[in-house]
Amino acid sequence: MPLPILMLSRPARVARLVALAGVLALVSGALALGAHPVGHRIAAVALLATAAVAGVLAPLYGRAAGIGLWTARGGLALGAVALVLPDGRAMTALRIAAALVVLAGLGVVARGASRMGDLPPWACAAVGAGVAAALLAPGLGGGVVLGLAWLAIAAAIRATSPVPQLRAAPLAPALAQPSRR
Repeated sequence: MPLPILMLSRPARVARLVALAGVLALVSGALALGAHPVGHRIAAVALLATAAVAGVLAPLYGRAAGIGLWTARGGLALGAVALVLPDGRAMTALRIAAALVVLAGLGVVARGASRMGDLPPWACAAVGAGVAAALLAPGLGGGVVLGLAWLAIAAAIRATSPVPQLRAAPLAPALAQPSRR
C-alpha cells in the first residue's frame, strides 16, 4: 500500500516510519561527527531510508508529483552509491549531481502539494536541504539536518492526524450505585 494512502488510514504508523528514518539519519550524522569509519555507509543507508519514506511527501492528487518523486528517489539512490564509493573528484561531482536531481524532483513534488490533507511545501524544502547537507557534507554531520527534517515532518503528521477518542471505562457496579446508609 503506498504511503499517501496509508497516511490517510494509519497516520500514526506513517509518523513512526518517518521518525525511524529521521533517527537513522541522526545516527549517521552523529557517527560522521565522531569520525567513525562506518559513518558514510550509515549515511548511505539513511539516504535509502529517505527514498523509502519519501512517498509521504507526495500529494494525494496529480501525476506530475509522482514523476518528481521517482526522480528524487533515483537521485537518492545515486547519492547513496556515491557515498559508499571511495572519495575523489568524480564522487564529489556525482554527489553534487545527485543532490541537484533530488532537489529538482522534490521541487516538482512541492508544487503539487496544495490541497487539504497534503503536507505543506516546507516539508519538501526541509527534506531537500537535509539531503543536500547529507550528500555535500557527509563528514561534517550533514545527516543531522536530514534527521531533524524527518523528525519535524513526523511531528507535523502527528499534529494534524485525528486522535482516536477513548471511551471511558464503565464504573464497577458497586461504585455506580449511590451509597445507602
